[in-house]
Amino acid sequence: MLITQEVTHFYHRAKEYCVWAEGLTQSKIVDVYKALQLVVNLYQAILFVPDFEPIDYEMVGDLRKSREIYYWFTGFPFQYYQEFFHPVADKPDESVTGDISDDLMDIYIDTKEGILFYEQGNIVNAAFHWRFSFGAHWGRHATGTICAMHDYLTNK
Repeated sequence: MLITQEVTHFYHRAKEYCVWAEGLTQSKIVDVYKALQLVVNLYQAILFVPDFEPIDYEMVGDLRKSREIYYWFTGFPFQYYQEFFHPVADKPDESVTGDISDDLMDIYIDTKEGILFYEQGNIVNAAFHWRFSFGAHWGRHATGTICAMHDYLTNK
């Protein structure tokens, strides 16, 4: 299978995000501006990853370190924010409470799982996983956290 430039580009953005998240356990500092840059880069890059059908799709790897990463995400300068679960609606929707730690963690897990596929040479499943989990899960977390971090940085 020919690896597309877009898949490779996304892999590097995902790797950059995960290395940053994993490094937080040593620095104990969460930089909101850096987090915003990384999430925006992921969001932008996934839009160009082509759709693939999975091949013998079975999750791989061990994400035990995730608990430590989540712990450091709780040290973010803010924890909760308001958002609308369905911002495009026929009638006004009630706001819900978003959780920045949960958002950053879910983005980490979904992108890291794709990295594990990619690094085992299963590029098709990596691309499938990233696109599917973006549409079904981490994309909503990304948009919520982008909006919240933008508001935090421009109104502090």
